[in-house]
Amino acid sequence: MAQTPPLNTPRRLPEGELPLAVQNKVGAFLLQPSRKVNFRCRTCDSVRAHPYYEDPGYPGIELLRCADVNLNCGVPVRVDGLRESPNEFVPGSLVLVKKEGIPWPAIVEFSIDDIADYFLQRDWRSPPHAYYITFIGERGPRTGGWYQKMCLKGLHPVDLNVPTHDQTLQNARRLCANYLTPPYCSLRRRFRDLAYACSRVQLPIVPDVPQPERFEEV
Repeated sequence: MAQTPPLNTPRRLPEGELPLAVQNKVGAFLLQPSRKVNFRCRTCDSVRAHPYYEDPGYPGIELLRCADVNLNCGVPVRVDGLRESPNEFVPGSLVLVKKEGIPWPAIVEFSIDDIADYFLQRDWRSPPHAYYITFIGERGPRTGGWYQKMCLKGLHPVDLNVPTHDQTLQNARRLCANYLTPPYCSLRRRFRDLAYACSRVQLPIVPDVPQPERFEEV
């Protein structure tokens, strides 16, 4: 019977090029159109589309108000049928995960709905309700692992200013800084530039341009 890998434990990532099926999976993700996060205004309870946030795991989205995106409460939404985005992490989400007791920047490479991934041994299966993350800016071989949501905290710009004497950690924070503010905060750009998977496959050439917003009706 297939076993699940240990949870909340970093492991060294495999080296070498990944299988063709994995390359296709990564390429398909990068070709997906961007989709903005929808939030519910704390004042008027209207659901609004954020002008540039794509990461539903970004901290503070649940606290937003219409005024935060230059809208007035009570003004009808431009598109009917907006759904509030679920509060979850997705591939490309930047998070903090404790590494040897220190909150360290990491990127989500697989969300909880992925059946399997290319970091597992053949006799392993993906653990339920966990995200596969890889640490950013490590010195030496990169590490990653399956982590439960309670172990992840969405990375916010204020987290980058916490005092530290660890030069490697400072470098990791600087590496993430540009990916938390527009116009460089798209999930696709983060994944392309920071995900370990993208360093091991031949990527399609994808221009990082705004895509038309599309919303599902309720």
